[in-house]
Order: sequence, then C-alpha cells, then structure tokens
Amino acid sequence: MNAKQQSPWMPLVNGIKANNPAAVRKFHILMAGAVRDYLASRLNRNNVERDADAVLDKVCRSIREGANAELLMVYVWQTARAYVEGEASSAAEVALHVFARMRARQREVLKRRYLDTQTPAQICGEMHLTARQYDALRDKAKASFAKIGRAMLKPGLTPAQA
Repeated sequence: MNAKQQSPWMPLVNGIKANNPAAVRKFHILMAGAVRDYLASRLNRNNVERDADAVLDKVCRSIREGANAELLMVYVWQTARAYVEGEASSAAEVALHVFARMRARQREVLKRRYLDTQTPAQICGEMHLTARQYDALRDKAKASFAKIGRAMLKPGLTPAQA
C-alpha cells in the first residue's frame, strides 16, 4: 500500500494499540466466527470458543506490543495457523509420552495398526497372534493408552511430570 492508501483495518488496529475496550470488543465480534470455523475444522472439535479467544487475544497483545498489523487479516490467519500447529505438536508430545509408558507388546500392536496402518491379518501373522488374541490385545492397548493419557492430562501436569 502506498502512503495515500490506508488499510481499512487501521482505525481498528489503532484502537487496539490504544487498548480501547470498544475496539478490542469490535475486533472479537468481527473475527470470532471465522476464526472459530477455521479452528473447528483444523482441530476436529466443535467447542473452540476458548481457542478462538486465545488466538484473538494473542493478536491484540501483539498489536499492542508493536506488531505490524497493517494487513490485519493476514496476521490473524497466521496466528490461527500457528495456534493449530502448536495444538498438534502438544498432542503429538502427549501421545509419545503415553506410548513410552505402555507395555511393549501393547505399544507394538497400536503402532502397527494405527501408525504403520497394517491390517489385522498382517499383525496377526507377524506377531504370531490369533484373531481373538489380536482383538483382546488391541482392546487392552487402547484402554491402556486412554488411561495413561487421561492421567497425563490432569490439570497442572506436563507430559514429563506425569
């Protein structure tokens, strides 16, 4: 944009920089729906109100701290994408810690089925299991994964502490 053209978002950005509550509220109202839709589609969950507020609050904080928000929409989407990537890496970190705490055989059956995408028949053949043994081991492994994961996600604990 040249000096004569100003982003239509600049009055709103200037209000956020000035920590004007009306500008912040207007920004949340204008952006919340689109950010919620984006997060819901990327995070595969419906209740993303807090997530959307966190993204928009981060954008407001960054603007107040001097971030160049002349292209406000681009900045909002970059922040939302970074939030999604952070959520994904957090989930992957938890899953790795859960896997590490599982029994080797249970971990192996889940790895083969869900990460290596082997068929039950392949797993049975390579692990020398009957179909019934496979089903029992897989079910027990899934229950163990869920139990360990729930324990690790208790409020206040990081994966390394659980």
